[in-house]
Amino acid sequence: LSDATLEGARVVWNDFVRRSNKRFLFGCCPACDESARRFARPFEADPSRLRTAAVAVRRADGEVIGAVVCTTHGQMRTEEERSVAPDPKPGPSHVEWIA
Repeated sequence: LSDATLEGARVVWNDFVRRSNKRFLFGCCPACDESARRFARPFEADPSRLRTAAVAVRRADGEVIGAVVCTTHGQMRTEEERSVAPDPKPGPSHVEWIA
């Protein structure tokens, strides 16, 4: 994930949540469109999170078609992320979301 693909990842996230009838993320919290500012906030607060996230990009047109965000021990996490799973222990990482 990079600054160049962040907006594409946000679009994929919103498509996954809104258009696939997943109105509740993991059945825990109401899901709605994520603004560009709110989506970017965790990555701006802790730039190391860009290195533990990835996007799938269609070669033909460069469009982001998938994304995965993972976290490792010590990375900043949002309150929403912490409400779904505890912070990772040293060593392992876990998937925050995949779309």
